[in-house]
Amino acid sequence: MFRGAMHTGVAVRWLAGPARRAMPPSLKLTGRCAKTLAALLESKGDRVSAIRIKMVNDWSSTTGFTFGMEFAESIEPGEEVIEQEGARLYVEASALFNTETGLLGSTLDMDETLELTIIPPPSKGGSR
Repeated sequence: MFRGAMHTGVAVRWLAGPARRAMPPSLKLTGRCAKTLAALLESKGDRVSAIRIKMVNDWSSTTGFTFGMEFAESIEPGEEVIEQEGARLYVEASALFNTETGLLGSTLDMDETLELTIIPPPSKGGSR
């Protein structure tokens, strides 16, 4: 299990166990997204501990699934905790590592209307 923490103002995650070390988060948030999510969490008070990002079956989409968000009271096994600027996310492993459409390495942006935009990671290597 991972435990998130703030370290010198940068979002990090921690590996659990005797040899814990800081690791970069599997996904990043823009400042605007972090502030919007933090405000949503604050509006719920102590009733929720984070916002969960998960995969949802959606056979009307081209890939057969979409990403969903919900308020979470507790972390589930296998989820990664990402904390940044007051925002706390629990991210299901399937949302990070689902083949071509996973969130691994992506950046999330969210505007004041709660429209979520996924910015894919930069491509590594060129085309042939």
